[in-house]
Amino acid sequence: MYKLSKSHFSTNPNQGNILIKLRADGEFIRIRTYDRVHGGSRSFIVHREVLWKLPEGETAIDSDLDGFLEAFERDGMIQMRIYWISANNDVISGYKQSFEIPLTLILRVLNSRDMMAKYLYRAAKKPTRFHAVRAAHTLQTIQQDNRVRRAFSKGMRDHFHWPGDTVTLYSDGPADLYFTTESGFPANGGFILYEGSVNTVRGTVPKLQYSVHT
Repeated sequence: MYKLSKSHFSTNPNQGNILIKLRADGEFIRIRTYDRVHGGSRSFIVHREVLWKLPEGETAIDSDLDGFLEAFERDGMIQMRIYWISANNDVISGYKQSFEIPLTLILRVLNSRDMMAKYLYRAAKKPTRFHAVRAAHTLQTIQQDNRVRRAFSKGMRDHFHWPGDTVTLYSDGPADLYFTTESGFPANGGFILYEGSVNTVRGTVPKLQYSVHT
């Protein structure tokens, strides 16, 4: 019997945009997804009757060899959640994807026997949250040096584009920081200050820059 462990099943708030491919295949609809975190999925095969007869105000549930699907209609969109599952050494692991597809597109595919359609689901943007209490000493030191402070501000602007996630910062030296994320994507890393140089019309000038290392 398989053992389902929550630690092996991930819900990633950083999944971002998802490309969905729908293909009519006889009595079935094949659903494939692609996002930057997980890459391309296998085909989830759902019987077309499941999508034809979505109960009003209720959630339809279906399954195949690769996982489970939940679907319901709201405001002209079909909301879907797919739990992609794999098994290894009697332990089930996987991840969940949540997205929505226009009802009109679903109906076009359902009315065909061989149509293929694509839809790009754009995830709603949510701000990245930061907890910085444990980095207070380093942050105070950074504020005392104008060059380092400017490099830090630019680094924070150019990195940590992880909508909906919570990043906790820790001191890791006079100007360097260590971080962890609530989502685990990535689990942890360093926010490191580098000193280099850049070529300009006035010659080579020193430059400070922060980079993320995971």
